[in-house]
Amino acid sequence: MVTQLKVHPVAGLFPPMTDEEFAGLVADIKEHGQRDPVVMFEGRIVDGVHRYKACRELGIELRTVEWHGSESDLTAYVISQNLHRRHLSTSQRAMVAEKIASYARGRPSGKNLQISGISMPDAAGLLNVGGRTISTARQVRTKGVPELAEAVEKGDMTVGRASQIAKLPKEQQRDTLNGEARVVRRGPKKKPLERISRAIDTMETAVEILDTEACHLNGDSRQGEWADRLRVIRRTPPPRCSPVSTTKAVEQTGSLLGHDRQQETTLVSRESEDK
Repeated sequence: MVTQLKVHPVAGLFPPMTDEEFAGLVADIKEHGQRDPVVMFEGRIVDGVHRYKACRELGIELRTVEWHGSESDLTAYVISQNLHRRHLSTSQRAMVAEKIASYARGRPSGKNLQISGISMPDAAGLLNVGGRTISTARQVRTKGVPELAEAVEKGDMTVGRASQIAKLPKEQQRDTLNGEARVVRRGPKKKPLERISRAIDTMETAVEILDTEACHLNGDSRQGEWADRLRVIRRTPPPRCSPVSTTKAVEQTGSLLGHDRQQETTLVSRESEDK
């Protein structure tokens, strides 16, 4: 029987696994054993909560290691570990970044919330999201009902759509959220390649419009923001899949977006000329 362990607040920065994901983890540990140890710091779990729960469910001995770094580096370490394992959307990463940045502003407070405060620019860099997207996530967290933030954290809704709903009265927010959840449950899921294709088409259109219209912006402050967003899109690595599927996806994406770097250079140079 696995001893019951306490969980460090930093381990709660990322959204929990879905039931399907957790069931897959349990099945994997049952077949192959615990591949990665649970990381501890001062007697509490900082990384590996789901592995801990899976081992408890299976009744197998838990392997742990101690974190020997400084507490100030703990948040960055946990972010790095989770970003390599979890396939989170931009909206989900924005909610995590907002949560981290909130500690730098002193919200929420409490002795048990021992997470090193990180500024919003630092949080944006660690999570690879734009500052404006984090600000949108903050609106969802502060103005929306709790269920709204949970929907974004679970990946059921984009942070942009959630911020629109957050402008409504509280009860209307819940009604809208429940109505959209029913539509999502009823609607057939699109095939992954179809979703990827549409996303690439949308990104290509954005690049083309920016490249064509940049010279007409005349120093508009949003020009730099849009360029930053495109850079973030290109820097975000593809999710870890099988070697074959990942290679094909990268090749297909590259063939469609091979001219992006040239366009980005043109956009940035024009941005400099306008200033």
